[in-house]
Amino acid sequence: MFSVPIRSIDGEQLAPDNSTVAQRHPWISPGFFEALGVPLVAGREFTASDVAAGGAVAVVNQAFVNRFNLGVDAIGKRMELFGYGAPSVEIVGIVGDAKYRNVKDDAVAQVYTPRPARDDAFSSVFFYVRGRGDVATLLRAIPGVVASIDPTLPANGLVPLERTVSNSVGQDRLIALLSAVFAGLATVLAAVGVYAVLSYNIGGRTRELGLRLALGSTPGGLRAMVLKQVGWIAAVGAAVGLIVALGVGRLASALLFGLSGYDPLVFGGAVAVIVLVVLCASYLPARKASRVAPMEALRYE
Repeated sequence: MFSVPIRSIDGEQLAPDNSTVAQRHPWISPGFFEALGVPLVAGREFTASDVAAGGAVAVVNQAFVNRFNLGVDAIGKRMELFGYGAPSVEIVGIVGDAKYRNVKDDAVAQVYTPRPARDDAFSSVFFYVRGRGDVATLLRAIPGVVASIDPTLPANGLVPLERTVSNSVGQDRLIALLSAVFAGLATVLAAVGVYAVLSYNIGGRTRELGLRLALGSTPGGLRAMVLKQVGWIAAVGAAVGLIVALGVGRLASALLFGLSGYDPLVFGGAVAVIVLVVLCASYLPARKASRVAPMEALRYE
């Protein structure tokens, strides 16, 4: 796969600059798109007759169609590629966008050309194999199939596509794991902080709580009062956290693959965890407040 400038499309000359450059995938054989699961949007894929005819056809992706404003009329147009053997190639198909280097890359304009009838000049060929059943069994069977065709051909570098994709996002997964660990530690520290602050606050309000009990307040009422105050604190903290998260989410979605910065489920879960942690941390201080003895509290200095 390499970059190639587009000389012209349907007779219209294009400037040889970066705006007319597309990624070319040379030597694609029939069945390539089916093996990788790349959907066919319009037209057709390559056939054996395309290879035999010298490869004067091409398949482009949706990003290519959008970049050059070809619309639904792309099928049948002819284009000239710099450095390509055929004088011009006819667009016979449009496929969906696919990423071959990094899953985090944006979709780019891509041109697929068929494998030439003779490719003796090339020392290596890459195959994409699609099969059924266990991946490990398939990997063990491939060398035998290649050897049955030509015993002198080595089958090296057999890697499942899933592993390739996993390696591509390995750094993102590490960042996500570390973020989860630090978030867990921060949650624990927040719970300890809430407990310590409330315990100190309850200790300073012993006389007030005793007076409330003496005037007819119930232990359950005192617990509800403390938890209500804590609930307001948790609500304000969650609101501020959501505002900050909306700003940070856009940055995170740009840096990490497959992450949406505005996921209502994630935000709702985070708020629920915050409220739950705060209420759990405040339960013991609230329970302590409800067990204050009125006479002892009134004598408390």
